[in-house]
Amino acid sequence: MPGLLSALRRVDSNVIYILVALSMLIPLIKPFGIPILITQDTREWANFIDSLKRGDTVLLSSDYGASQMLEMLPQMTATVVQCAKKGINIILIGFSTEGPSFHSKLIETAARFGAKYGENVVDLGYVSGVEMGISSVLTDFARTVPTDTRGTPLGSLPLTQTVKKASGLAAAAMYSAGTPGPEEWVRQTQTHKIPLLLGLNSAQYAKGKPFVQAKQAKACLGGQIMAAEYELLLGVPGTAMGMTDAASGAYILFVILIGLGNLIMYLEKGRAASKKGG
Repeated sequence: MPGLLSALRRVDSNVIYILVALSMLIPLIKPFGIPILITQDTREWANFIDSLKRGDTVLLSSDYGASQMLEMLPQMTATVVQCAKKGINIILIGFSTEGPSFHSKLIETAARFGAKYGENVVDLGYVSGVEMGISSVLTDFARTVPTDTRGTPLGSLPLTQTVKKASGLAAAAMYSAGTPGPEEWVRQTQTHKIPLLLGLNSAQYAKGKPFVQAKQAKACLGGQIMAAEYELLLGVPGTAMGMTDAASGAYILFVILIGLGNLIMYLEKGRAASKKGG
């Protein structure tokens, strides 16, 4: 035991730094799925998507920028996974200039679960005008956006041949960290009578909840932690679970190191007291 205590006291601080780095890096590469509490908000979102029928179509709007990507993109990706697995069609759009730049990743994700571009998923890209743009799109897709991001007329794509405006949608989900936000989307989806899901960053989550309580939105997600809950609920580990696992792994390591440090101090005090008594 004295030899072990002596060895632990001599551990280079760089070893601890390496352990902390590994405790965060490994989960980011391959999430462990450390159990976390799944909130009612997340269950309501997943349950609503699950209530939709195969062949239904949802509109997903990426209204966020690169600075909010780590919070917002995992929420959107998890929704795409659940929709694609269930056979729900997806129309992607964005009323923020940066948001649609992430659509290629979402299309790749949908394809992994069998979704075919043109038939099950279509990308309308960026639309200007904020709330006026939302209103125009919901009134008539092709009039507002004549072609998809690949330059194909919407009338030539099987999905947008049949789904041409709001009445063809089973729901809309917006993912926002600014403008347009919950207020703009609630006004337009209430006007066009479409169920709405609110995906928000942590700062805006409190702004979205009253709309759910007022029955003007079906569910509300807030930030990266709820995206991690969603991934865990679906059983599909992703970026959000990786970040949550990385934070949890570091916290667990800190607790172990603090406990070990206190144990060493306790044992050394015991040895010192024994020597005095001897």
